[in-house]
Order: sequence, then C-alpha cells, then structure tokens
Amino acid sequence: MLQKRLDMAQRGLGEQLWLHHQQPVGPLPSDNVTPPIASAAPPPGQLQLELPGLTRDWTRVDLGALPQLRDTDPALEQALVEQAKAHRWTTKTRQYFRHVLRIATFHFGPGVAVPEAELRAIAACHGRVSPRRLFPLLAEHGMFAPATAAATPDGHERWVHARLANLPEGVQGDVGVWIAALRGQGRRHSVAVTWSTVATYLNFAEPAVREWAACYGTLRAVVRQDVEDAVRQHRGKSSANVRIALRSLFRGLKRERCIFTDPAQTVTARQPQRLPRPLPLNQLRGVLDRLTDPRARLVVALVAIHALGIEDLRALKLGHYDAARGTIAVERGGLPFTFTLDALVARLMAEWLRTRHERWPLSLNPHLLITRFTAHEQVPMSRYGLGAPFRQLGITARQLRTDRILDEAHHTADPVQLMRVFGLGVTTAVSYVRAAHPDRFAADPTSA
Repeated sequence: MLQKRLDMAQRGLGEQLWLHHQQPVGPLPSDNVTPPIASAAPPPGQLQLELPGLTRDWTRVDLGALPQLRDTDPALEQALVEQAKAHRWTTKTRQYFRHVLRIATFHFGPGVAVPEAELRAIAACHGRVSPRRLFPLLAEHGMFAPATAAATPDGHERWVHARLANLPEGVQGDVGVWIAALRGQGRRHSVAVTWSTVATYLNFAEPAVREWAACYGTLRAVVRQDVEDAVRQHRGKSSANVRIALRSLFRGLKRERCIFTDPAQTVTARQPQRLPRPLPLNQLRGVLDRLTDPRARLVVALVAIHALGIEDLRALKLGHYDAARGTIAVERGGLPFTFTLDALVARLMAEWLRTRHERWPLSLNPHLLITRFTAHEQVPMSRYGLGAPFRQLGITARQLRTDRILDEAHHTADPVQLMRVFGLGVTTAVSYVRAAHPDRFAADPTSA
C-alpha cells in the first residue's frame, strides 16, 4: 500500500505523503520555478541562540543570490550613500561596504545588532577592507554590538597567557597563581596591576623560573642562594628588575599559601641612584611654535605643563575632561587624580576637540586622543604615535616631564607639594627634591 501511494505521488496523482510532524502548506513547486530566498533572521518573537566565542564561516555566501540593500533596508542604504559622500570614499570602497551590509542585514535582519566579530569576519571574506568605518553608521541605526574588553584582550594579556602556557608543568601552576594575585584575584583584596606590568615582571622572572624548573621541578625548593645567583648572573643593567620581579613572585606565592618561606625576602642589592636632570634651555625654547597639528600641540603641552606620561595620555577619555570646571582626571596608582588645566592647555584642548569633531564627526572612540586609524575603533593611540611630536622636537616625553617636575621642585623644595600638583608617590617626589636641592641631603657615595 505504501509503495502504491509513493508511485501515485511521483506521477502527480493522489495525495502528498507527509512524514512525522510535517503538514501540507500548498502544492509542490514546479521544477522550473525558483523558490524565493528566505531571510536567515529569526521570526518576530523568537530568540536566535548564538554559540559564544565562535564566528560563522562566510566564505560560502553567494552575493548574487542575496537581495539588494535598497530592498532590505532603504534607510541604511541612504545612510551609506551619504556617509560615502561625506568621507569621499571611492566607488570600490563603497561597493565593498555595501557587500558587508547586504550579508549582515540578510542574515541578522534589519535593525538587529550585529556583533563586531561577525562584521570583521564578513569583511575579511567579502569586503576586503576593515569594517571599522561602518561601526558609527551601524551604531546610529542600532545595528552594532561592540566587542567587550574581555572578548578583545590587549597584546600584553595575550603575551602573558602565551608565555604561561609554554612554562614547564611543575612551575606553571605556581606562576599562574602569582599572575592571578597581581591582577587582584588572590585570597586577599588588592589593587590589580596592569597587564603591561605583569608582562614586565614575567619577562624578568621567566629565565630564573625555567632554570629552577629544570633543577628542582618546582618553586618550593628554591632557597635564598638561588635567588641571589639569579640576580648576580643576569647580564645587562637590569639586575634590579630581576630582583624586583622575583621578590614579587615569591611574596605572592607566600601570600597565596603556596610556599612556606619567602627565599627572596631578604635579598637586597645596592643600586646607584640616578638623579633626574633638566633639559637645556635651547631645547625648550619655542617647542609649541615648532608644531602645527592641534593634537601634537596638546600632547606636548600636557607633558610640558602638567607632567603627564605617555600612559596617562593613552588612558585619557572624553569623559575625563570637564570643560565647565576646566579640569581633567587621570588615574594614579588605581585612584583618580584631578587637576586644573592651565589657561594655555585649556585653549589647546578646545582647539583639538573642535578639530576632532570636524575630522571624525561620527567617531565612537571614547578616548580623547585619536587618529584616522583609531577613530573608528575603541582603542587608544599607540605609544609610537604619541611620541611623534617629541621625535620632531628632538626630545623624549620623559625628558620633558622630568624637566617640568624638576622646575617645580626648584621653586618649592617640598615633596608634599609635588605630590599634590603632579600626583607623584613619596619616593619619586623626594628624589626630585634631592636632585633640585642636593645640599639638603647627605651625600650618597653610590650615586652616579
């Protein structure tokens, strides 16, 4: 009976055979009729479940089979055309971005937030350009879901995890506990240090850790003589950094109760103290007059007048600047530090903000200082980019910052004043006062 019904259905006679839960929705389509393309977006009221941390394979998408962007989302098409004219995109660039938007709107649906990772994957397969210039456009239409900081770790964090994975198994667990403690995830509450600091510590401690892993197989058998030998045998001028890194390692392991005694606790090394030195006057004269870019002038002024460092400049965000009060906030030692801008710096700040808005009116980057490469991202400027004005002047940012603090120390001779004005620590403030007024301190026979 079943075979007879199958034969009748094949000749177009009788009724359609349905299996399990399927129900007839109409006549079977003819072989010569192409069925319409259905959107991959979920129906209204239904949730599209995603696999976290995974991106789709977009290489098999056929652009010729997809509807045009003007048919699926006319408003987005018009916005794309207007932004292309405003930013003077080439015809090829506009076409590449249209390909990305066609795939995104077809798969996720118009008005649905598209994850940043998916946009980058689509652009890598079909756009041939970076999609970051599309982020502000999609954000205005509610179609952009930026990647979180946890999903996009910085280079230092990736480097630390890579080096940790390459350590011998006998010491890998202990080093991992130490890194977690540095990041504020230990048994006791502590301020988390930056990933760049963790990478620096691990870089200086790793050679000794590998040697001890080969000798003992664990860090629990290390004694004070081993630590002293590691510091003494280090080549170069950074033996003090090796000692600091090893002391941090064993102090963290003892605090986390991984070892009973700290073999590096009593290890000391007398290092010659290098006092800060001022810059010659001929290098300081007219530094701002030699710069024409508003961003470069602001960067140099913040360093020369308020003694900000390169990392301080990278961390500055638009929300840190209070135009009404004329103040700006930076982070020092995990705590906010606010200072009032000088009149010249306030004027340069207004010029840069005006230039920033004219160049990148649609930028969503929260950082104060941006470039044409970071305007469409959520990342800060690179250290190399921030150092460009100083290379043009023939000095470094550290030299200019040191000169500013020394000048203040000459006038005040009070380390507390330096701490209030520049947010310095006690040791740093005293070292600047010592350099400015050596007659008030006893002579150090080891000083260079």
